[in-house]
Amino acid sequence: MDTHEHVRESLSALRSSLGCPVLLYAAESISIGDLHIVHECLRRAGTPSELAVVLHTSGGDLHVAHRVAVLLREQVRALHILVPEHARSAGTMLCLAAEKLTMGAGASLGPIDPQITASGQVGATELGTISTEDIRKLPEMCADWYGRQDSSLALHALLRSISPPTLSRFYRADKAARKSALELLELAYRTASADWRESIADRLLSGYDSHRHLISPAEARRIGLAVTTPDPELESLLHDCVAPIRDSMYSSGGDLEPILGLVAGDSGFVAAQRIRRDADGGKPRIHWVRD
Repeated sequence: MDTHEHVRESLSALRSSLGCPVLLYAAESISIGDLHIVHECLRRAGTPSELAVVLHTSGGDLHVAHRVAVLLREQVRALHILVPEHARSAGTMLCLAAEKLTMGAGASLGPIDPQITASGQVGATELGTISTEDIRKLPEMCADWYGRQDSSLALHALLRSISPPTLSRFYRADKAARKSALELLELAYRTASADWRESIADRLLSGYDSHRHLISPAEARRIGLAVTTPDPELESLLHDCVAPIRDSMYSSGGDLEPILGLVAGDSGFVAAQRIRRDADGGKPRIHWVRD
């Protein structure tokens, strides 16, 4: 059985178990091209009052994750997101839109602090990807490690290596991520207080010492998210659904192009994100292929 047929059968079994339409959204990295594919899959599902989304991703673009989450909430009254293995970074942002979040026993979420490719001063090389929290924590590091309480010293050190416009990008990215998180939490937790939603956003944006921190189901519940644990039968169905996608990401699958992601619905819609390599050896391109 090929991957697409396996996914169709898995989604059909999940729909029978959950009692509502099911959509699979698997992406190594959430990106702008995903949006119209998810929308197309939603159109095939009609206008259900409730939708279950099986989510599998290592992260990606926070802005796209926010837009996908808003799109889902515009289409359905109740959103249930299920994470068999991981939905980190931008995937966690998407999860904030769900009234109900189901995480497998070994599943993980992650912090949502934005990652920016930093530029140095004029003529300098790129500094690589840096978290907004790496910038925010510099004064704290100066005080903790060196006993220097003057934050102007930290700013002076930053400006010697990172251009002012890049620092402004960090500031704007942090504000945008916070705004997105609060908007999605308000959609999912309408009766909760603004202070409660702020506390969750603060924790996910600046409450961890590493962007790579893995948030377990128990920790997600302590933060305040409405996390449930699947029973053994449901967890088996969820893992069965994402296993072929996980195994095929970045593998050739014989003569096929490598799969980077997959969007599918129990309506039969399946689209795979693949890498196209031109015969002339040009730059590989990522594209979506509908089955």
